[in-house]
Amino acid sequence: MTRKHELELSPDELRWQCDASKLGFKDTGTVDPAGEIVGQKTAQDALAFGILCEAPGQNVYVRGARG
Repeated sequence: MTRKHELELSPDELRWQCDASKLGFKDTGTVDPAGEIVGQKTAQDALAFGILCEAPGQNVYVRGARG
């Protein structure tokens, strides 16, 4: 690839990929579930607000991986 600018990245350089061999387990079936939600403080606060606020007719939409 010929770069037009010294800071230009290729498409492959834009996407981080996890090296699964460094995770320390073969598959997620052998990993104990987390006891709490990790790294989602803002999402937790937003969900709590949506559930606790007195606003009839409003909806709470949650999206993410199952489990």
